Amino acid sequence: MIAVGMATKKPLQSKVFSSRLEAWLNNRSPNTIDRLNKVFAEKSIGIIVFLLMFLAATPLPTGGVSDAMAVVALVISFQLIIGRRTIWLPQRWSKRTIKSLSSKRVITHLLRSLRWLERFTRPRLSGVVHNRITLVVSGIFMFIYEFAVVLSPPFSGLDSLPGLGACLIALSLVFDDILLLFAGVVAGGIGIGITIGIGALLVTSLQQLV
Repeated sequence: MIAVGMATKKPLQSKVFSSRLEAWLNNRSPNTIDRLNKVFAEKSIGIIVFLLMFLAATPLPTGGVSDAMAVVALVISFQLIIGRRTIWLPQRWSKRTIKSLSSKRVITHLLRSLRWLERFTRPRLSGVVHNRITLVVSGIFMFIYEFAVVLSPPFSGLDSLPGLGACLIALSLVFDDILLLFAGVVAGGIGIGITIGIGALLVTSLQQLV
């Protein structure tokens, strides 16, 4: 098993984060959760969920890879919900390479998106972000949005907004920014609303045909 520490209240400056993440991604060593935890121990929870859910948040075809990563993210989020200060993952999960990060196209898109976001983020109410109740609420919303990603039909694009919601909430733990948390909740909620609306429309259409 591997223990992953909770994010601390110490702010992680955006430029430092993006530079460290780029160096980690470009390292020749395998991009595993275990190695990520050793490099980003103080912020590893948010970073792990962000990297696991990023592919689902993009319009890029995933071929089911995003679903597998969302399952791991679900396990992490559930442990946040029950109030664990240390996250445990099976050794075989922690030693596996994060497949989406083996693609240069995905890495380029990830870093470009992150640097754009960094222009607007800064520590806002960091004490509230890392409050025990807020962490539980963050875990609940991430769990819901990750579950929505798993349930979304393949190649439908319906997983993008829930995936984005989970990513933004995870980054709120990295940058200590309450606005990212709110933005993530809204984005994921809109995505689920769209999915439910489309599902209701299809059911109504089928009933009319019958």
